Amino acid sequence: MASTEDIEQAAQILGRAAGPGAKVILFGSHARDQARHHGDVDFLVLKERVTDPIGDAVHLRSLLRGLGPVDIVVMSLAEADDWSSVPNTLAHDALAEGRVLVET
Repeated sequence: MASTEDIEQAAQILGRAAGPGAKVILFGSHARDQARHHGDVDFLVLKERVTDPIGDAVHLRSLLRGLGPVDIVVMSLAEADDWSSVPNTLAHDALAEGRVLVET
C-alpha cells in the first residue's frame, strides 16, 4: 500500500507535469481512508486544456514508476464541471469524495 508521503509526492509530480492551472485530486479508497494493502491509488488530474486524455494519462503514469498500482484519469476543468452534477460519473464521485492535493 502506498504511504501518505508517497501519495503526496506523487501528487506534486503530477501537478508539476500537468502545468499551470491544474488540479490533482485523490479519490477512491485512499481518499476515503479505506485503502487495502494491495489497493491502487486513484488520481484525477484536471487541466485547462486536454487534447489527448489517454496519452496524457500514460505520460503521467510513466512519471510515477515504483509507486505501485496507480490509476490516473485526465480531463479538462470544463469537462469535469459539466459532469460534476451527474450522479455516478467519475467526475461527480471524484469531486464529491476526493481530496484536492495540488493546485498549480
